[in-house]
Amino acid sequence: MEEALQRFHAWLEAQDRSPRTVQAYLSDLAHFARWFAQTNGQPFSPEAITPTDVRECRKWMVAVQGLTPATVNRRIAALRAFATWAYEAGLVAGDPTEGVRLLTEQPRPPRWLDRRQQAALRRTLERRLEHAELKAHLARLQGRPVPPELVWARRDAALVHLMLNAGPRAAEVMASEVGDVVLRECHLSGCTGSMRFHPYWATRFRPSWANPFHPRCSTCFRPKGAIGTLAQILSIGHTWR
Repeated sequence: MEEALQRFHAWLEAQDRSPRTVQAYLSDLAHFARWFAQTNGQPFSPEAITPTDVRECRKWMVAVQGLTPATVNRRIAALRAFATWAYEAGLVAGDPTEGVRLLTEQPRPPRWLDRRQQAALRRTLERRLEHAELKAHLARLQGRPVPPELVWARRDAALVHLMLNAGPRAAEVMASEVGDVVLRECHLSGCTGSMRFHPYWATRFRPSWANPFHPRCSTCFRPKGAIGTLAQILSIGHTWR
């Protein structure tokens, strides 16, 4: 078995597999070899593997070990590569993994915030906004320019409330433009059509957005980094029309 693993190792490297893939395949093959010996009561060898062994090991990895489909599929891929090498080396007459299906990876269910988490998020945004407004007030009293934190805090609060109340997907929000949000009419235009949200949202937050922040307001809403066009979504001059 040790000699077979060494030859398989050399074959993987000759196939230009990455070092990480080589190590993963060797580790996966060692897991299968231990399972094979414990289950069948005989040493593991290339010629001893049958399609039944592969299917039973697949069941065991899911039912007993609780492995994810991705991990199970990777281990089957490692065994398939081992079978390919053994066939090319003349050690086996066929591929025991042929016809063995890979597991289907179920898409992750959508996640959402419960009422308590939503309230905690709103409180955090409100505290951040209050802190930014205090800094802006002190700056005005001292005759200094209003710091940009006020713009960011108001923008972030508005965007979060937009997503909580209108329910757009993240991709839709990221692709939104300034003109897509019309609070007066209570709708958001997106790639799947127009979404309505409760008028309370507009009346609750309109006062804080109706007044301009400072002369550099428009530049503060230009896309930056990963925010992309999301940063423009509530620019004062375009949203309130």
